[in-house]
Amino acid sequence: MRDYFTGNGEKSLPQIYRCSTRSLVTGRTHTIGVVVFDLQHPFSAQLVTSVLTRLRNAGYFSSVTVSSGDPDEETRCLEQMSSLNVDGIIMVPINKGRKFDEYLKSLGRPIVTVVNSVSKSWPYVGVDYRKASKDAVAHAAARGYRRILCLFPYYPRSRSENSHAITMLVKGYQKAISQIEGLAEPMIISGNDCIEKIDKLRFGKRQRTAILCSNDSLALELLTYLSNKGLSIPEDVGLMGFDNIEMLRHVHPPLATIDCSIEEIGKRAAECLLSEFKGEYLSPVVRHRIIPGETL
Repeated sequence: MRDYFTGNGEKSLPQIYRCSTRSLVTGRTHTIGVVVFDLQHPFSAQLVTSVLTRLRNAGYFSSVTVSSGDPDEETRCLEQMSSLNVDGIIMVPINKGRKFDEYLKSLGRPIVTVVNSVSKSWPYVGVDYRKASKDAVAHAAARGYRRILCLFPYYPRSRSENSHAITMLVKGYQKAISQIEGLAEPMIISGNDCIEKIDKLRFGKRQRTAILCSNDSLALELLTYLSNKGLSIPEDVGLMGFDNIEMLRHVHPPLATIDCSIEEIGKRAAECLLSEFKGEYLSPVVRHRIIPGETL
């Protein structure tokens, strides 16, 4: 309602008239489609807020749809965006492969991919997940941890599902483990029951263990779980998240994490699409940085 009414509740007809007239002249709707996994996860919520803010400041409306992590639902979301005749689409894709790449081309409009890359056909905005993971391992090793685990709940159900970010995180983790002398063999724990699988491991001060989580929400859940088991953080086991979500400012002890500048990713994704309208092609990589925290 805020976009169509003035503060006193009266319709802002001149604004609507200008938008309608401009659309008729240019053939554009000044509406952008946004497709994401969900809106419940803090990362997604922050990302979408940033995208919408930048687009609104540029004079565009946005239509947001949620794929719920379902590849088929993602296609339906894209069909809906196409039926609305949006000028362009910003998406966090969960499909991949040549067939999906060709499908995106058939939509006939600019598309920017975020977090997960589809192909070089489409601008991609995100951090260097492989480098970020390597930096996380190096940071944990520098703090004296000799056994460093990688934990993530998501596991692709098929080869057609896009897991670019997770794949790069895992590759970076594995590479760092092999390059740093004195570290235990890599151990990757995945699946919806990844936290429960931690029960099979033994922790203690003799072999300091650090757990690198694929997102902050998982790290916070694990922090509570291990604390309830009587383990001391970071003395018995160290924890590190990924993303640096906004709610971490309210968490104690402060969580060690990788800041991937969520707001910056959203802002640059919007700017990348806007540049496409001008015939320019951008594919920016957003810088990450380590937030030391007190859990590692």
